[in-house]
Amino acid sequence: MRPGSLAGRYSAAAAMVIFALVPYLALSAALQPLTPIIAQSLHVSLQTMSFASGVANAGYAVGTVLAVALASIYPSGE
Repeated sequence: MRPGSLAGRYSAAAAMVIFALVPYLALSAALQPLTPIIAQSLHVSLQTMSFASGVANAGYAVGTVLAVALASIYPSGE
């Protein structure tokens, strides 16, 4: 089995992580002004909304890093 296309290319893998994370983090930051309205509509506290947002950010970050790690280990479909 030959190594993946990102194998041994740390800078390419790091750039892939950055480009995948930045748009999501920017959109989640833009959601902050709308949080009170959403919390009121869902009948939850602001603390619960903040916790949910933090868990979502952490989950997205872990998923992105895991995807890049797997892409650097396994070969592409070429």
